[in-house]
Amino acid sequence: SDLDAGKSLSYKTEKSRGIYLHITNGSVEVAETKLSSGDAIKLYDVEGLEIKATENAGLILFDVVMNF
Repeated sequence: SDLDAGKSLSYKTEKSRGIYLHITNGSVEVAETKLSSGDAIKLYDVEGLEIKATENAGLILFDVVMNF
């Protein structure tokens, strides 16, 4: 997905799931963490997240089952 600079995206999920977010280009802020092209973050035990583009950004978000 693409996100324009200054725009935000909210994503909601269930606490039993995990989120993996990979930044393909640009930069964003997630969970008070700055991420740039090639960076990734893994979040679990959360019900959602807010992604804010600090510059035009491309991202891939995976919502995965955490209980195997």
